[in-house]
Amino acid sequence: AAGANGGISGVASALPELPVAIYRAVKSGDMRTASALSTELDQLLSWIEKFPPMAALKQIAQVRRWLPFTPAVPLDKTSQAELRHFTKWLEEWLPATLAACSPRPSVRS
Repeated sequence: AAGANGGISGVASALPELPVAIYRAVKSGDMRTASALSTELDQLLSWIEKFPPMAALKQIAQVRRWLPFTPAVPLDKTSQAELRHFTKWLEEWLPATLAACSPRPSVRS
């Protein structure tokens, strides 16, 4: 049987809230939230795989105003246009996703 005790997530370097929220949801048994957040992660990964390694992650960091991003190797015109589309999508997607990742206060009776 295959298995793992952990992994290293490139996404976590630029958007740590998402994998942490998925982990918390799974640990608490909230599979509905875990599934919804996994869908958000899948959307993000579909964008990330369109670019050279680290380019999309650094773009996420730039959108979050963590650091400026200039590709180490200039992108071709098609990739530049795709990066603009990704940035626009990210700016719309990120606030709601971060809100969905926020821990919910527990209610005690």
